[in-house]
Amino acid sequence: NRFEPGTTLAQLRGLMLLDAEFSRRLLHALGIIELTVRSRYALELAATGGPKAFYLRPASYVSSPTIDTHVVQLISTIEDELRRDKGRAVLHYAPSREDFSEVPVWVAIEVMSFGRISEMMTYLADNRPRDAVASSFGEPNKSFASTLHSLAVLRNRCAHHGQLWHRHLGIQTPTTGKQRHRAGVNFDYQGPFAAVLAIQRLLSHIQGGEDALHALNTFI
Repeated sequence: NRFEPGTTLAQLRGLMLLDAEFSRRLLHALGIIELTVRSRYALELAATGGPKAFYLRPASYVSSPTIDTHVVQLISTIEDELRRDKGRAVLHYAPSREDFSEVPVWVAIEVMSFGRISEMMTYLADNRPRDAVASSFGEPNKSFASTLHSLAVLRNRCAHHGQLWHRHLGIQTPTTGKQRHRAGVNFDYQGPFAAVLAIQRLLSHIQGGEDALHALNTFI
């Protein structure tokens, strides 16, 4: 119950309002990024995997004693998401809501959470769809799924009104030495600024993302 001398409720309220505005700016930007990633990834997956539910087959994923459990859980979670969905698209391909083998990936992508999509990118054996999407954003192939995973965690924190500044993110956003140098400032790699840098890069490769990018840059 001790505060720095001169601390007022107005100061605390100002900090809270600033953090809330930061969340709103990030949510807007992340929404644009998520929709773009979903559409690009669905297109690339359909081109390589075909119209059937290849994403529900364990053979479509990398395999090792440590990974297999994660893959089984991922597939089970995707099936649960398909089962809970009330939209007509899933029902069209799976009337019983038990057999999802006919549900094409472009339908499933709309149902899956953003975090689940990043997991799929991580574990699918065929990296061509991931690499194609990463290249469209000018991002490194190998760290792209990790970047999306960190942004999904950030979006959840924003959506649940969690404090952002001076807080570490649950999942750190990958940053290269070149990206840190270009930032021009010192920052905590586990904090939100690394995610901001990723968001700025991704928005710059999305037609229609200019306004969100400008608003975020102005706020920062």
